[in-house]
Amino acid sequence: MPPVRELALASYFATMDDPRIERTKAHNLLDIIIITICAVICGADDWVGVAEFGTSKETWLKDLRELPNGIPYPAQSLAPGTEQKQREGQTLSGRPQ
Repeated sequence: MPPVRELALASYFATMDDPRIERTKAHNLLDIIIITICAVICGADDWVGVAEFGTSKETWLKDLRELPNGIPYPAQSLAPGTEQKQREGQTLSGRPQ
């Protein structure tokens, strides 16, 4: 099912090149960007917080995006080096928690 409405944010990032290796593209880069921006606006300050936001708002997010593989979890594809950053206790900005 296509998204219910077009997002200005989505059109802004639609032409962005996806730097990930093809085999690691389980989730659409635009979905990841939109979920991350919404989560940060709502107070998420690390990748686990972004994933928790996505999981808790999945129904709402599916009104905006198709999300064919569901909500990405940080270790899957939210950001390069996410697992290492989480072990080191870094936030989205790279600063220590």
